[in-house]
Amino acid sequence: MGHKGFLSLGMGGTDAKVNIRMHEGDKITSDILLNNSLTHNNPFEAGHTDVFEIGISENITSPNRIEIFHNGKKHDGLYMKWIEIMNMNTLERKWFEKIDYFFFEK
Repeated sequence: MGHKGFLSLGMGGTDAKVNIRMHEGDKITSDILLNNSLTHNNPFEAGHTDVFEIGISENITSPNRIEIFHNGKKHDGLYMKWIEIMNMNTLERKWFEKIDYFFFEK
């Protein structure tokens, strides 16, 4: 199942590896690495709106919660204003302004 995500970044940026996890009810995707922005060669920098196209094997069609996490330090400067996720099969769009952030050690 293909999804496209639009991420708008505010102040700060990071070179850390950034992952997303999507939830729909009790279903949760595995960790999805966001590493190939369709709009920027250096994703996750201040002022960017990065676009990623991802495929997921889980049956998630309309996520109701997302988690964003990276392997950098806690204050690496990752701040997202909003995320839009579009199901490429149904063209349904979901808009997220409240984003759960997690950090893990290298």
